[in-house]
Amino acid sequence: MAYICYQAEQGQWIMTDLTENGCRLSETGISPSAAAQSPASADQSVSLVRLDAPEEAWILMASPPAKVSVNGSRLLLGIRVLDDRDEILRQRTRAGVATRFFFSAERRAEVKPFRAGGQPVRCPRCKQLIGENDLAVRCPNPACGLWHHETADLPCWTYDATCASPACIQSTELRDHHWTPEDL
Repeated sequence: MAYICYQAEQGQWIMTDLTENGCRLSETGISPSAAAQSPASADQSVSLVRLDAPEEAWILMASPPAKVSVNGSRLLLGIRVLDDRDEILRQRTRAGVATRFFFSAERRAEVKPFRAGGQPVRCPRCKQLIGENDLAVRCPNPACGLWHHETADLPCWTYDATCASPACIQSTELRDHHWTPEDL
């Protein structure tokens, strides 16, 4: 599940998982949003909306009066597809300072029943097929996403320190978020 981070006034980073309904980026933080609502042109709303075709994608939408930039470039057309670790600056109207947000496409590594959807998948560690409803973990790295067994008999995800893909260095710790803006 993707998440958004913002820096509170005290300086600590607040991380919030993005739900299917998306959210609004306010001048002081994040608030829930109704699904797929576009910002009204008269206000200064900034929204994140989730798309599911064919892979999950997140869209940043801002009404024209809102002063928003992504990775230092002003959001002129009011819409942009976000990439992992994009920085979003929302200019505050009253104080003149910006609220800084970071978007992360990183999914949380979680053990859950595998849904094959008609496509057989092999575990990259043990090379066996992962069956429908077998407990498994999908690598949370957005560039990887390989499924691994994670049962008492086949602890393939947690067997080693990193994902079984030779091209991936994702940690196999089962924790909430691996990346934070503090890593920058």
